Amino acid sequence: IKVVFKPVSFYQTLIAVENGDADIHAGCFFSQERSKTLDFVEPVVRVRTHFFVKKNILGIKHLKDLRGFRIGMIRGDAAIDYLKQKIPDATLAVYPDNQALFNAVKSGDIIAFVKDTNIALAMLKQKGILNEYRYFDEEPLYEADWLCAVRKGNDALARIVRNGMQQIPQADKAAVFLKWTGRSQDLA
Repeated sequence: IKVVFKPVSFYQTLIAVENGDADIHAGCFFSQERSKTLDFVEPVVRVRTHFFVKKNILGIKHLKDLRGFRIGMIRGDAAIDYLKQKIPDATLAVYPDNQALFNAVKSGDIIAFVKDTNIALAMLKQKGILNEYRYFDEEPLYEADWLCAVRKGNDALARIVRNGMQQIPQADKAAVFLKWTGRSQDLA
């Protein structure tokens, strides 16, 4: 089966599958809201999410300590709902995609953000500012599977995706993960 990848912002990937403009979402977290329009098929990888803060900002140890900061995140990210539940009075700075968020991080417009850990580490490295930020590795905000998803009700495609994903050897999945993040899955 020929596969064509469409690189768009994360939020647009959700809309594309919901509208039928794309057949498969390569990976997102389950949520009740998303389950109204998507059927979740198969785990891709287990993902941790942390909050990150500039190393020179002292006194930050817990998520609630971010009150008073603009907290960066991307549109459509499950972390938005998570933060609204945990610290409803937080000031969220929502960016359209990872590039925009990490451009704001690099420029200093954002000094605290919430992001899937491996994506954050890869983006900080790409921007040359990995050594300027910290996170608390022993305490992720949450950990969950990224799941493939298809448009609600497309059972035939869900079966194809499930069967295909199950046939990919773990070593191949690990190689893709390493190329994507620069880290091995056991560090995820």
